[in-house]
Amino acid sequence: MVRIVGPGGTQSGFVVSPQGGSAIVVTLLAAVGSADQVSAVDVTGRTHTAQVFYRNRETGIAGAAIKDWTGPRVVDLDPRPLQAGEPIVVVGFDVSTGDLTYLLIRSAGGRQLDRPVAPGFAGGPVISVRDQRVLGMVASAQTVIPAAAVHLVIAASMAPTATPRAAVPASPPPAAQSTPHGLGGQEILIGAYPAGVTIVVDGKSAGQAPLRIPAIRYGPGSHKITGSAPGRLTVARVVSLPVQDSLDVFLPPAPSAVPASPRGRDLLAKLQTALEEANGAQALAHAQELLTESPVIPEIRIYQAVALWQQRNWTEALAAVRGHIDVYGETTRSVDAYVLLGILHEERQRFQDALTGYKLAAKVQPEYAREFQQPVVATETAVQTLARQVAKNPLDLPARIRLGLMYEAKGRFKEGMSEFKAVLYAAPTAPSPAAAATLQQVLTIRTFPSQASVYVGERLLGPSPAVLSGPPPEELQVRVSMLGYADMRRIIRPRGRSDILIVLLPTLEGYGRTRFAIDHMREGLRGYASGDWATATQHLVEAFDSDYTLIKLRIYIGTGYYTQGRLSESIEILKAYINAKDNDSTALLAYALLGVIHEEQSRSQEALTLYKLALKLHPAMSAVIGLPPATTDPEITALQESARRAPDDPRVHYRLGVVMEQKGRFLEGMLAFRRALFSLSTM
Repeated sequence: MVRIVGPGGTQSGFVVSPQGGSAIVVTLLAAVGSADQVSAVDVTGRTHTAQVFYRNRETGIAGAAIKDWTGPRVVDLDPRPLQAGEPIVVVGFDVSTGDLTYLLIRSAGGRQLDRPVAPGFAGGPVISVRDQRVLGMVASAQTVIPAAAVHLVIAASMAPTATPRAAVPASPPPAAQSTPHGLGGQEILIGAYPAGVTIVVDGKSAGQAPLRIPAIRYGPGSHKITGSAPGRLTVARVVSLPVQDSLDVFLPPAPSAVPASPRGRDLLAKLQTALEEANGAQALAHAQELLTESPVIPEIRIYQAVALWQQRNWTEALAAVRGHIDVYGETTRSVDAYVLLGILHEERQRFQDALTGYKLAAKVQPEYAREFQQPVVATETAVQTLARQVAKNPLDLPARIRLGLMYEAKGRFKEGMSEFKAVLYAAPTAPSPAAAATLQQVLTIRTFPSQASVYVGERLLGPSPAVLSGPPPEELQVRVSMLGYADMRRIIRPRGRSDILIVLLPTLEGYGRTRFAIDHMREGLRGYASGDWATATQHLVEAFDSDYTLIKLRIYIGTGYYTQGRLSESIEILKAYINAKDNDSTALLAYALLGVIHEEQSRSQEALTLYKLALKLHPAMSAVIGLPPATTDPEITALQESARRAPDDPRVHYRLGVVMEQKGRFLEGMLAFRRALFSLSTM
């Protein structure tokens, strides 16, 4: 046994390589972090330097080599699974005392222990009492990584070429899978409805569902999993890891009607924020008020159900879903409700009821009507033939429906449920043309500085922040104009957003020393005004290359890169400007634009910091920067009420942002700082 001390914390590990004088230590990935070297403390207290040579995020384990090892090592790894009731010994280091400890316990079967172990045991070996073979290693309080995974480290140590230190990514699962083939409770499949949902775990992007995450990477305890997608409300779930082999993220549709009253719109905004923050109790309260204030929103009962689901109140959530179905019947307007019905039943292990919910969600969709009209021939040969067809082409959704019906007929409800669920999770949902015509969206176009003239097409919408309502457009041609600032024309695809953010740039009048640079800057600004951002950016790059004293052009070039979707280049050049001109007043433009970029990437905490830094450079904020923050509940409540009464007062929103940041509520803090910044009418 060794104790691994690295940037990721302290964990147990054990020596498994039988080769030579060196040793191979297996430990949890969390202990080694991203370091190339870690410290390994043996049972005598001697510290060794261990060279990390292997990481595998899919299994959650790491390998490190120790030279000149003379201590004991494990030779006999037993690949068989744990048997229920089998007596085993778990060995580990107590991280608080550094002492070697052990625990006699029993297996619950599979990869589970029959009761939790103390945190100090993580990373230690699990040894069979019967024949003293190592069956695996402890991954968390009650789960085990099998010995078969440990063999990966040994294989990597024997490879003829060096194993890359980079993490081995988990390949996304095919749509056919409902549970991963990984490490039981250690590898979790996140499924999401509808297709195309982006997943964020604890504020960091994890990728697009379906995806697998090793629970070990995040550690035991509560974690926030957030899903977002165009045309859908962002929803978060707080789950305690480890969980079952899979969990679901469900995103309800954006409201297809807008409340007529200001109070109704305010309640809807609060409801959306509460769902995004996984505050189910608050979301439910707002949904119930909204049902009275603006009963015209068809999706309100689904929002209620999601809020109850966030609180793990399945019984009342099911009642809310059925309330929606009672109103809209077996029609396409009930697809989302049926999907949520299936999820709620599945989480309670009621697979036949879950199958019914998922099946009805597919059945009411016209494109699948033919599959439900065909007779079901559920012979074993037919089932096997169709299962092979689906395995060969997982996106053959009609075949999946027929296979699901066969499984249902044979009483294999869990397998049938998985097939119908795969159909719904793989196919993006879209409203029918008739329903799409009735959808309404409220879109606010905000600029910094505010009060710029906003045009949509050739129609003057008004000074920013300007509000546009109506059917959600595929794209908008937006032009902003303000005295002293360069005109901008952009093609914007809202993709379900409620706010569009535009940072204005001052004119370059009188800037530049050579005719070449001046001419190219002029052409660049013409490109900004006409919407030809690629040509405009190229002209500005050429002007800057001709005269590196024109450092302000970095902001303009960064804006051009951002508008073209070249985000990494935009971030790099904007950071370069900040490094050179951190205290310059125009640096706040770079901070503001970086904040917008990070917000669009769902990096709320980083966007919060950038908006805050921009505000600190603005002279109008000097009166509130440095004021003692609100700390008591009455003070915070009063501040929130002031922000509601004065939605365009940047000082109030700045102070509210400080409070939210201190409370760790980064999304709310970011929105408050952004509201403050985009309310300022001057630079």
